[in-house]
Amino acid sequence: MSKKTQSIDEDVHISYEDQSKINKFAINNTKLHDFQDELVEKKKELTNLNDAIDELVILDETEIIPFQYGEIFTHLSVEEANQELERSKKLLEDEIGNLENKVSSTKKVLSDLKTQLYAKFGNKINLEDTE
Repeated sequence: MSKKTQSIDEDVHISYEDQSKINKFAINNTKLHDFQDELVEKKKELTNLNDAIDELVILDETEIIPFQYGEIFTHLSVEEANQELERSKKLLEDEIGNLENKVSSTKKVLSDLKTQLYAKFGNKINLEDTE
């Protein structure tokens, strides 16, 4: 048996610290996907808010329109509805900014862990996404 084949077949010793890093990677990878999914949803919601704001522009200022708060509808003037939509838009933009920061910091943690784990295990560990 050649040395190359023999080295591939050898068992790799995984210490408690290594296992902790692998677990931390798995947890953060799951969080990253959750944050990214939530970010996609929030961006769709922001697009819908922007569309609603654009639609209000074409309405007559004296019109009363239904406005949804949670599960209830109420009637608001165009101006009041516009203020509520702008307020919601600002909150949503803040949430998107927070999610983008979480995605960025989680990617940094994953990158650091990948570097450490690949340095120790080389091609004997796969930390790449299969998606």
